[in-house]
Amino acid sequence: MSHHKIVLFVDGYNILNAWPELKRLLEVDLEGAREKLNDYMFEYAAYYGEEVCVVYDAYMTQSKKENIEKVNRVKIVYTKENQTADTYIEREVKKLSSDVRILIRVATSDWVQQRQILGNGGIRMTPWELKDKCVRIRKKIERSIRKEQEHAKEAEISRHSLKNLENLLKEHEK
Repeated sequence: MSHHKIVLFVDGYNILNAWPELKRLLEVDLEGAREKLNDYMFEYAAYYGEEVCVVYDAYMTQSKKENIEKVNRVKIVYTKENQTADTYIEREVKKLSSDVRILIRVATSDWVQQRQILGNGGIRMTPWELKDKCVRIRKKIERSIRKEQEHAKEAEISRHSLKNLENLLKEHEK
């Protein structure tokens, strides 16, 4: 069966607490940790061409409504007061699961949520699987940047060499 769309739901705080470097950052800089995870998800969405929905529980807030930010293929959701990321994700998965053209993945280490997602036709992704994919993407991006820099250096050397050759030819003609 061919899917027209893939949607990855990410249980934000669950992932932040599962990745050691993000957990350390979370302990000192909540906003910085979320931004770092969001950056990984922007790269993931761009690389794989999937839609990503990162969901954070209403944390230290009394917001009566959800706050949703959408940037390209990534939707970042801050749930409303007394709503967990789990309930938000389960509700959205249930809505989308009736459309056979959509493949749904959920990244969480929460076993109860994983079972619920599997029961609704979704695919679970552990935090470590997600991290592995994100690390691979970062490495590919870094390699690509290094190659671009090398090509730029080579082009500059070539331009410089051509200029020197031109100057030598001009002097030889005199």
